[in-house]
Amino acid sequence: MGMSWRALALLGLALLGGCASQPQYVTSYRYTPPADEAGRACVARCAAQRSQCAAACATKQQACVAALQPEVEARYGAAIRRYGAELQGYARALEQYRTELWLNSPGYGYGPWPYYGWWGYPWGALPYPPPAAPPRPERQAVENQLIKERCPDGCGCEADYDACFLACGGKREIETRCIGNCPTH
Repeated sequence: MGMSWRALALLGLALLGGCASQPQYVTSYRYTPPADEAGRACVARCAAQRSQCAAACATKQQACVAALQPEVEARYGAAIRRYGAELQGYARALEQYRTELWLNSPGYGYGPWPYYGWWGYPWGALPYPPPAAPPRPERQAVENQLIKERCPDGCGCEADYDACFLACGGKREIETRCIGNCPTH
């Protein structure tokens, strides 16, 4: 009987090990500029356009974040109020848990084993863990969520640069390589 349990445990570990060893890949891009002077000048214009696009995008992002601040404060205030109500509920649940622990302690009610106290739990053991405290909301988390919802990340500057680079005669090579748990064949 002991041997079959060991075999099952080893089989389970082997199966879990097989699931955890998925290969991990990373994709990178290699840019080769055009060989002629006109093509390199064109690529330089593409790079300047990308820089301008990125600067405009950053300005737009900052303006969006600044405009959200009143709503961030309102949502954070509402979250703090909900937290206060949850905290009161937690305090009540914790008090009820402590009361049940006390009522089911040895010597209370009908006494220690074989008697099981008022609710029938042996030796003061309750069939459930104590309640968990609610997590306190964080302003930064509220702000990050609102930014994710309302302020788009990126303006497509890289895609525009790639199109411009290729139109100038440049070449882009995509390389995908394994960086972890790589197959050996």
